[in-house]
Amino acid sequence: MSPPDALAPFVEAPEDAAIIIDYDGTLSPIVDDPTEALPLDGVPELLDQLTRRYGRVAVVSGRPLAFLLDVLPHSLILTGLYGLEALSGGRRFDHPQGGAWREVIDDV
Repeated sequence: MSPPDALAPFVEAPEDAAIIIDYDGTLSPIVDDPTEALPLDGVPELLDQLTRRYGRVAVVSGRPLAFLLDVLPHSLILTGLYGLEALSGGRRFDHPQGGAWREVIDDV
């Protein structure tokens, strides 16, 4: 598949296309203090605009969902703790074994 072919859904049927983006180092700078890893200027507004054009716009992160909810628009699909927590369409989803895995992630 050539690059133009791979991008065709974004042009021809944007409502069926998905944009999935990592948070750290992509939407925010890599910094020594994780609490200072705020989205780059204009990123939240741009992501919100993308949700009006494309079928799915998601941010995936190892950070807790609560952090993402504080810094990004709730119009996005937000996935925290590597998929153990998520928010989509105003509904929260928690992996049934998330508590046990959260301890492992915190240790790492």
